[in-house]
Amino acid sequence: MSDWIQEVEEEKNKIKGWPLTDRLSIVSKLAFMNGTMAASVTGWNSWLASPLVMEQLTEDQLKELVTEFEKLALAFLELDLKYTKVVSAKQKETKAKKATAVKEKEEKSFKEKATYVA
Repeated sequence: MSDWIQEVEEEKNKIKGWPLTDRLSIVSKLAFMNGTMAASVTGWNSWLASPLVMEQLTEDQLKELVTEFEKLALAFLELDLKYTKVVSAKQKETKAKKATAVKEKEEKSFKEKATYVA
């Protein structure tokens, strides 16, 4: 367990010191942070599935833990919703622009091919 503690401390320092110099560095940091959180969640899943580990915490510690976890979970889900909505709106906008472009192209093509009889 001490290896995990040391690894997490190093990851925290890496996150804090990560320079954001361009889009790639920003996305790289996001990917790194997501990976560290995923590893932590995997560890928590393992702990929660093990009564031998969880019995090490008192009921008061478990209550405190659930309160803190709730704050984190709700904050993370709010972040998820916020950016899912942003991406969804951009995707809808792009789809609408493409549909409009296709429609305009079809109308132009139809007008060019149409013959008018007087």
